[in-house]
Amino acid sequence: IVLYSTPDFEAWTSHGEVLGVQDRRAGTEFRPQVVFCRATQQFLMWYEDRWVNGTNPGYALATAPAPSSPAGD
Repeated sequence: IVLYSTPDFEAWTSHGEVLGVQDRRAGTEFRPQVVFCRATQQFLMWYEDRWVNGTNPGYALATAPAPSSPAGD
């Protein structure tokens, strides 16, 4: 998953890869959402997760110390 940010939906900044193929199961990941968790002081990214064989039609979670940091879990 590659992260981009924008202040106005006209100018975009690339922050690079935040969840690499090596950090997740093979399949399709989509609809990522990032929020800050005050309790852990971490950013949480959850995303819809579809594994190669069609199982696990659910969500996965990754954490990082900053919104543009590579995922830690």
